[in-house]
Amino acid sequence: MGEKRIPVHPADRLDFRRHLLARAPLFRGLDGDSCAAFARLAQDRRVIRREGFFQQGDPADEVFVLCAGRLKMTQYEASGEQVILRLTVPREAFGALDVEPGGVYPACATALESSHALAWDRGAFDAVAQESPVLLRNVVRILAGRARGLEQRCRELTLERVPSRLARELVRLQCQIGRPAEGGTLIGLSREELAQLAGTTLFTVSRLLGEWQDRRLVSARREAVLIADAAGLAAIGREDPVTDGKPDFLSRNLIAVKDGTPSAR
Repeated sequence: MGEKRIPVHPADRLDFRRHLLARAPLFRGLDGDSCAAFARLAQDRRVIRREGFFQQGDPADEVFVLCAGRLKMTQYEASGEQVILRLTVPREAFGALDVEPGGVYPACATALESSHALAWDRGAFDAVAQESPVLLRNVVRILAGRARGLEQRCRELTLERVPSRLARELVRLQCQIGRPAEGGTLIGLSREELAQLAGTTLFTVSRLLGEWQDRRLVSARREAVLIADAAGLAAIGREDPVTDGKPDFLSRNLIAVKDGTPSAR
C-alpha cells in the first residue's frame, strides 16, 4: 500500500497550491507571503483507491492537507477488528498534526478514491508553527473540533439505539461526502464501512438498510447507499436525542442539504 508518484500536473503550479492553502482551515488567516512559503515547501503525495498515505504505526513525520479525493482514518486492533475514526475531505489536514513529536500514526489514512495531498516535513512544520500564533490557533481549533466530534460519537454509542445512530450517520455523510445522483444523494461507502462508523455489525446495517429501502428512504447499492428521503432518516435519528439542549445537529445538516450549502462542522 505504497504511495504512487505521478508526473506533475498543471494544477500543481504554485498559484494553485497557494489558493488551496488560503482556503484550508489549517492556514486560514495567514498572510499571502506565508501561504506562498508553505506552498513552495510542500511535497506532492498521490495514492489510488484503497491505498494509503501512511499506515498505523509508521513514524509520524509528515503533516498533510488533502487537495482532492476522500480518505478514511482507520484504526486496527490486535484482534484484527477495525474502526473508522473519521473521514477526511479536501482542504482538511491530517497526518502528524495530532501526534506528539517522535510518535507514530495512530491510524491508517486510506483513500476511498484516487487522492492528492500536499505534505510537509513534521520538524519543519513545527518550527514554523512555533513562530506563528495564527497557525497555532488554527491547529488548536482543528484538534478541538475533532475532540467534540469524538465526544458526540461516544454519547451516541452510549445513549442511542442502532437505528438512530445509523440514520444520524447517513445524514452526516450526506453533508460531508454525498454526491448528487438520480433519485437522491449517493454515499460512496460499503455496508461494512457504515457499520464501522456507526459502531455496529454488518448484519445489522444490512437489515436496517433493507427495511429502509422498503420504506423508500434509501436504495442500497453494492458499495454505496443512495439517500432518497433525508427527512425520513432525520426523523429516525431524532428518536434518541443527545443534544444536551443545544441546537440539533441533525436538523442543521438537513437544512444545509436543502439549501445546497455545506454543513458547519
